[in-house]
Amino acid sequence: MLVEIKDLFDADVSDEDWRGYDALLAGLHDEYGALYARQPWEDLKAKTLSQRETEARAHMDLLLVDGSPAAWLGFRPLGERGNLMLDCVADFGLGQPALAAAERIEALLRRYGFDRIFAMLPDRRACELLESWGAGKLNRVDRYRIRRSTAETATLHRWLEEIPAANPDLKLVLWSELPPERFARLAELFNTFFREMPTEREDEIPYEVDVEYMRRSATWRKRNDGHFYVAALLDERDEIVAYSCSPFSGADPGTAYQAMTGVESDRRGRGLSKWLKAALFLRIGQDFPTNTEMVTDMRAANAPILAVNAAMGYQLASEGGEYELSLAQLVAFISGDH
Repeated sequence: MLVEIKDLFDADVSDEDWRGYDALLAGLHDEYGALYARQPWEDLKAKTLSQRETEARAHMDLLLVDGSPAAWLGFRPLGERGNLMLDCVADFGLGQPALAAAERIEALLRRYGFDRIFAMLPDRRACELLESWGAGKLNRVDRYRIRRSTAETATLHRWLEEIPAANPDLKLVLWSELPPERFARLAELFNTFFREMPTEREDEIPYEVDVEYMRRSATWRKRNDGHFYVAALLDERDEIVAYSCSPFSGADPGTAYQAMTGVESDRRGRGLSKWLKAALFLRIGQDFPTNTEMVTDMRAANAPILAVNAAMGYQLASEGGEYELSLAQLVAFISGDH
């Protein structure tokens, strides 16, 4: 078995490799419902390479087994730890391919001085790979899907009538791209909401973003036909006190991703997340008639939002998890001491 790892940011990567990467993503999308935009391989190449322009320390790798693309790895330093993204075909294997991937991640951790890496993976294919390396599971995280054809539309419209009437002190705003002057507040709220999110493990290291991260992300979206819809509630000071957001591709808006939804702690229990999620879902459908669904990843411990999603019409699509993998665990796996 021949296992190769190709750095997609390397100038020597061939067009054939890019076509292979595109075919891998298309196959994962078609067979498993993975969340990848359908686009020409030339556009995929341009968008991938632009990540290095907006995040100098980002890495994207393509793993080939006997010449066939079988997995991809993404690595990005974020806060006090590395952030790992990956996906693989179901028969990727846990032998030589897993060893090669582990060695690559070990090298990146050492390069940036991290002793651990975090990953949120919505499908068992990739989870099994992390578990083979000895990663600890922080939370069960499942992917849910809501299709417009089966959404509880009457419920959403009822929420949009009843909840605003009960909260006259708040004003709903919908942005198709967050204004830069709001970056600092949204980053502050995101970090707070993530720390307060129900969890199965209290010892996890918080995932954090800052204004510079938000600025880089906005720059990448502007260059690559990306969208970042935000539904926010403003108080009498014009301050964001709750929000829900969705990034998605303008080139392929058929599936939008429902990301963070959060409400300040002293305003919870008033149905504000229902207001936000309903408004966001309906607005994206209005602005993008070809949008047919939204997907979201949810911790199993987050019962309040799971209940909101169920009332909207979300259905379970796949099972996954959040993992933390230490450098020591990688070294043990690579050395065979596991």
